[in-house]
Amino acid sequence: MKKKLNIKTTLLLVIVIIIGNYFLLNFVYSFLDGEQRQFIKKYIFPYKVISKQQQELSRYKAILSNQELIIKKNNSDILIKENETKLSNDITLKKYLLT
Repeated sequence: MKKKLNIKTTLLLVIVIIIGNYFLLNFVYSFLDGEQRQFIKKYIFPYKVISKQQQELSRYKAILSNQELIIKKNNSDILIKENETKLSNDITLKKYLLT
């Protein structure tokens, strides 16, 4: 009888702790701004961030392939614009824009 009571109390305690943590995390999460939420998602739930990045990559690949087909159909050249920015640690950052 005592073992059943001990198992029931342990199970009840575990359930109460899980529910309490759920409400506590939701309460704390409501006070975080967008950047802090992204940080938490990135390190605690990395699979969500990875799947989101894969979706963005596939979308960009589709756009890029469409642009490539348009350029091939028009028989036009791809122009490259270069933009140089000097950084604070005496390093030059080069950005390229394909048009």
